[in-house]
Amino acid sequence: MSVEDLVDYLEGKDIDFCDVRYERRYGLSVGVVNGELRYINNEVFEGVSIRVLIRGVWGYASTTDVSWESLKYAADRAYRNAKKVGGGKKLHLDAPTINTRVKATVRINPKDVDLEDKIDILITLDRAQRDTDKRIVNSNSAYQESILSFHLVNSHGGNVSWDEVRTRIIAYSVASEAGNIQYSFLAVSYTHLTLPTTERV
Repeated sequence: MSVEDLVDYLEGKDIDFCDVRYERRYGLSVGVVNGELRYINNEVFEGVSIRVLIRGVWGYASTTDVSWESLKYAADRAYRNAKKVGGGKKLHLDAPTINTRVKATVRINPKDVDLEDKIDILITLDRAQRDTDKRIVNSNSAYQESILSFHLVNSHGGNVSWDEVRTRIIAYSVASEAGNIQYSFLAVSYTHLTLPTTERV
């Protein structure tokens, strides 16, 4: 199965336009609280969203089951949603198409960094918060990374795929003195996204 196959399947119906977008999302989050490792979460999600245009009416559907039968069922649902509403005259769309593959150019892929190294950085950051002042009663450090992959194909010949790489580190401190409590946090984020161009690859 491919995204292109699903567009071909929909083009066999009486549609004016359709597009299909596949997404895959990988995420890692790590947390340290008061010098102790509190959590490690690692998740992967994927799914497909489908749009169908018939005589000025859009039909939508999506699924997280990427088996061919489930994808065809979602495509048929998007088609039926547009068809049952009814619309006006057939639209003739004329727009430029893009065919390209764009990869995020990062110096170091966060997935290539050992998990132990990420934990060590968080423990050091967490310790630095508590060492700053004796009034710090609670220290929190967190690391997050996500790697997103997209593939978008439409019935006009457009075919674009791209990646996004995101990282984030957070420090959150709580101080207490004479019954007064104050908190502060700092978050540093980085996102690398290279936008598609009309260049063919």
